[in-house]
Amino acid sequence: MTSPIPIRRQTAGLRVIAAATQIACSGGDDTGATEPVLDCMSAASALASELYDGPRECAIVLRLRPADLLATGFQVRCGPAQTLLEPAAREIAGGALGGAQPGLLLGDPQQLGAYLYYEPPGSSGSIVVISRRTGLPLFAAPLPGDPDAPAEILAPATWRAPPPLQQGCPAAEARPRAAGYDLEDGRALVAPEIDPIVAAVATTVVFVAYTWSGQLYDALLLRYPAAGAADQREWILAVQGGPWASAP
Repeated sequence: MTSPIPIRRQTAGLRVIAAATQIACSGGDDTGATEPVLDCMSAASALASELYDGPRECAIVLRLRPADLLATGFQVRCGPAQTLLEPAAREIAGGALGGAQPGLLLGDPQQLGAYLYYEPPGSSGSIVVISRRTGLPLFAAPLPGDPDAPAEILAPATWRAPPPLQQGCPAAEARPRAAGYDLEDGRALVAPEIDPIVAAVATTVVFVAYTWSGQLYDALLLRYPAAGAADQREWILAVQGGPWASAP
């Protein structure tokens, strides 16, 4: 697990974007350079408005292409804050799998911010991630173990197109604490594997949107063995955060 970076600075990401705007504006008459940065500010504000639309906790779940770490889709999952206990989480996980039995619990739910149930790829292979803070399924999918089998992600059921994430923004200062697992074998990922993905997402508005009016909690990274060649595993990243009044 990577070490958490101090993030109790509400406008940390905003300051990065604002500073970049000032640098871009210092060039004189050429205003074209400022447009992408202004687009980032607008996108961050729009996403923050969705995250903080009421007293609730939210997760942003992203799908990332392995070749260039660009997002291919995302979804926002929000719900009332709660402290979910393991028996209830396991029941929710079974529902997310359509009634199938969830696998073993990986990791420390308090550190991950989620209950991660894993059964290795095979006839009953599966992965389910349940938010410890809202009880919502953040990710659920069977793991058939057959590279020719079609990928079947059960949760989120739908994905949004990535343009609202405004990829290519100035990198956010605030980063969540992050941990991850390889779903091929259940191995815990190490910092050199996790850090590049977190750094790539830092150039979207995801982290900035959380710190616009609140705080980042944690990020859970999964190397998901999607259909196709073994080296074409997809990255799934679930980022959680919430308002300042909430306890991580």
